[in-house]
Amino acid sequence: MRIKLRAIGFVAATIGSDSYIDVKEGSTLGEVVSLVFKKYNLGGVNLTPGGLKINPGYLKILLNGKEQGFDVKVKNGDEITILPPLIGG
Repeated sequence: MRIKLRAIGFVAATIGSDSYIDVKEGSTLGEVVSLVFKKYNLGGVNLTPGGLKINPGYLKILLNGKEQGFDVKVKNGDEITILPPLIGG
């Protein structure tokens, strides 16, 4: 199944602002994020029984525009967004 990846800021410079990744049926958000971080060398990921810990921990991960638990199963066509902190002045 195919999941859309959307990235903002410096993460977009690494993986592109919009791309796709193919994952196996029944994958969880945590498994997909782990795969993406490994594939694009974005930092450390640790899937634990309590969820997912990412390093750098300041990145926000959204599934279809909302924060979700990392144990949520993704569906074909879902969109995962990786957001760095947004600052401005």
